[in-house]
Amino acid sequence: MDDVSGVGGGRLTRNQSTRDEPRGAGSVSPRCNRAILIDQLNTSSERFRALWAEYDVKGHASGLLLLNHPIAGPLDLYFLHLTLRGTQNTMVVYWAQPGTPSVDGLNRLRDLA
Repeated sequence: MDDVSGVGGGRLTRNQSTRDEPRGAGSVSPRCNRAILIDQLNTSSERFRALWAEYDVKGHASGLLLLNHPIAGPLDLYFLHLTLRGTQNTMVVYWAQPGTPSVDGLNRLRDLA
């Protein structure tokens, strides 16, 4: 898990990967081997190290991000990258499935703002 700055103070952790299903859906593990693969490529490929250091690697345009927030708890957030027409800008939209604990967590964070 990576530490990333949290909303409402504290630290939150982000899963190393995105997923197609929220936590508890089926038997898919929330952890992924992506971080292990990146470590292996970093140690074995000078070209990969250079590209990774330059962030010359494209990410996901949409998916599911799993966060563990110190106040809101587990958050399963869907995301979508939207390129703004006529610009080089990208807007990222996050949302939770209605009626899920993730919505309750987001509401707790909203109430703190």
